[in-house]
Amino acid sequence: MKTLSNLFALGMLTLPIAGFSQITIQNYDFNLPVTPDTAQLQIVGAGNSSVTPGTNTNWDLSNLFPGANYDYSYDVVTSVNFPNADGQIERPANLGSGVVLDQFYDFYSHDANQYAQVGFEIVGKDFSLGNVTGDANDTLTTLDTAIHYNQTLIQFPLNYGDTWSNNFTVWVPMRITIESFSFYDELMSLRQDVTTQDSVVGWGTLLLPTGAQADVLLVHSSILRVDSAFWNNQPMDPVFAQNFGFTQNDTIRADRWSFYAKGLNTAFYEYSVIDGIQSQPYYYRNNDISTEEGLTVNPIFVYPNPAQDRINIQGAEGERVEILDVMGRVVLERESNAQTSSIDISALSPGAYLVRVGNQTVRIAVN
Repeated sequence: MKTLSNLFALGMLTLPIAGFSQITIQNYDFNLPVTPDTAQLQIVGAGNSSVTPGTNTNWDLSNLFPGANYDYSYDVVTSVNFPNADGQIERPANLGSGVVLDQFYDFYSHDANQYAQVGFEIVGKDFSLGNVTGDANDTLTTLDTAIHYNQTLIQFPLNYGDTWSNNFTVWVPMRITIESFSFYDELMSLRQDVTTQDSVVGWGTLLLPTGAQADVLLVHSSILRVDSAFWNNQPMDPVFAQNFGFTQNDTIRADRWSFYAKGLNTAFYEYSVIDGIQSQPYYYRNNDISTEEGLTVNPIFVYPNPAQDRINIQGAEGERVEILDVMGRVVLERESNAQTSSIDISALSPGAYLVRVGNQTVRIAVN
């Protein structure tokens, strides 16, 4: 059943930093409900994503290597089964061998108390199994399904030390035809029983490779999922289930680490460890959402890098420029009064530094 694990959303230097305090995230800090053009760019990283919980922490992920980018969007709800949801996301399920089940949807909502996933829907569709079985007549048909539940992702107001828990069940019913086994329109159902324990285990500042920086709260989710398979509404024989690549009553344990910032309607940065295997991390760049205290739309540019006696900073007009050493201490401050400012850094010792302008930070090397 691990091939269906995406049916629902399942090199770092730690630096001390001063000058900010623990944040609280309220329901009005989220951009739900959505509008038709609410979109984000999901960036999947290829580097080390592990983090250490803590307070007043600077999680520096500026060296995380971006791997691939994906369009990611909350769409306006079109389903009559979830009229009270604030947004929906399509999450295709990749079964392998070229079989990708689309028109699978998650639904989200938020109010004064919580931001939650409130259901899961399948729009019925036929898919060919010819790539798997070699017979073009073999098919897998997903059935129209709407499952309502309430999985709290974060609660409001969100503060360091908060805890909450969830229990819910997801069913995936399908009809399957495999002529060589004399299976004709048989009902096969997959069930996922999920328990989650969530807690806010850190707060501080997160720095991403894009240069974006935000004050964040770190949420740890401990997830226990038991997958089981049914054949014509009866539990599937374990040996029979193996023919489909399923392990009957398969227990999957996962830990998810999510950073939340103000002004976003999803995690700022997130990764999971599933059955001891770390997933690729991902983070977001907003294209058209006002993020208030979150991401900055117009990036700054610092050059040359590496630098020797001077650096030039483009896009910092009217902002205070701070240069920090690897201990997070401000070693140089200047006001930027022009679109491109030139700053004398000849007094700095060779090494690594952070150039901070507003809520953006760029790492530089001084030779």
